Amino acid sequence: MKNVVRAADAEVYEAPEPYRRTLSILIDKTKGGAENIVMGLGELKPGSKSSAHSHENAEEVYWILKGKGFAIVGSEEYEISPDVAIFVPKKTLHQVRCAGSQPLSWIWVMAPASDVPESIRKLKRVR
Repeated sequence: MKNVVRAADAEVYEAPEPYRRTLSILIDKTKGGAENIVMGLGELKPGSKSSAHSHENAEEVYWILKGKGFAIVGSEEYEISPDVAIFVPKKTLHQVRCAGSQPLSWIWVMAPASDVPESIRKLKRVR
């Protein structure tokens, strides 16, 4: 099924320390055939955080699925939990941190897709 991707069938990659997290690619050019958007899943273990980074030519949205933590977007910090959406404009520094006792999981969507899927695929594949 080209247009339907199950999370259990997604490619899963692990970022190295000190920003250890898993990133899955659900939809992109190679999965689902999307030309202008990429979608995936992210998860941080308790006490972990992503790297602070920005995307030069892409906007990003996060939808928190489970866990608690904080998101930095630009110069602002926000408390995050399930059912919270985060919008990150292009060229804006952002970072997420798991502050609870359970993993922090989210859906991420970027448009345009840029080179993010290729960058993720350079990480260690764990599934």
